[in-house]
Amino acid sequence: MTNRVEPSVFDSSQYHEDCIEILREIQWLPFLEKFHGSNEEVTKQFAFTFNGEKALIGNFSFRVSEDTIAQSIGISPEGEKYFKTKQFKEKSWTQFMCRSRVSSLNWKKGVPRSWLIHPWDEMVYILQKFITCEGRYSIVYLYHIKLLLHLKKQCVISLPYFLLQSLTKMSKTIQKQKGNEDKSLYHFGLIKILVEHELQRRGKTWKEFLATNQIKDEENREELHENSGFMKDIDEEIPVSKPSKVPLPVGSIRTRNMKKEDAKRAEQDKIFTTYSRRTRSTPKTQLQEDQLESNAPAQIDVESGDHSLPGPEVDIEVESNNKQEKCSPPPIKR
Repeated sequence: MTNRVEPSVFDSSQYHEDCIEILREIQWLPFLEKFHGSNEEVTKQFAFTFNGEKALIGNFSFRVSEDTIAQSIGISPEGEKYFKTKQFKEKSWTQFMCRSRVSSLNWKKGVPRSWLIHPWDEMVYILQKFITCEGRYSIVYLYHIKLLLHLKKQCVISLPYFLLQSLTKMSKTIQKQKGNEDKSLYHFGLIKILVEHELQRRGKTWKEFLATNQIKDEENREELHENSGFMKDIDEEIPVSKPSKVPLPVGSIRTRNMKKEDAKRAEQDKIFTTYSRRTRSTPKTQLQEDQLESNAPAQIDVESGDHSLPGPEVDIEVESNNKQEKCSPPPIKR
């Protein structure tokens, strides 16, 4: 599965009523309600074959332009032909920001979405999910502000042109880095909307299209992901996963600590080994020789059959006729 997470449907109940009212007034709500599922294989084939004018998915070829996108999403192509790379110098973004943050803005790196006031912080969230599709929901850039100005009716931009440029940029990136396309693949839901509109114009259905081109239907898999929390938003709380037995990255703090502990243990082993060698090489004292003799193996007397183990003589006090006598301890039987 690809790294970018996009919602499969637009559920108006998940967003504030102020945001829904803004989308309704600007006539974007019917377009967002068209999002219903996607297919990863269809998106990949579109990205690999789209040249800015045409796309080929299996044996299904169709044109993609401002007009076809406008017809598919139901939004007029009229307005300024604006895209992300086009800069604007107006300071009209201050109306969307908290006053305490205006002096701290750095648009080259982007600003946190939490710096925007309500309802524009949530509106940017919707734009990031369904229009710009960066996958970085916490950062706001200048082109988001331009889209907010359009939503606030302070300027008019052509959304079909914006989406066409975004699809073209994505396809060029994918075609340059074959084999590592998962990180740059997006617009899953939009591509399905474009394909379904063309299929409807030709009198065909989505399931017939998948079956004809031998593409697996991923509808059941998407429902499973939604139910299991796969489409969880980044802003929501994510449960902490159990630590997995994965090799630690080289240079991490834990790796360096482990190396220090290993070196310390090796130094201790070296000292112990040196001490053991010195102990073995020193001459035995009289006490050590006596201890070795006391632990000598038993000598068996063949004639008498005495299997007793010799032991060191010790003084044992025995009362005999009121006198103390010294005697050897009794033999130890095996």
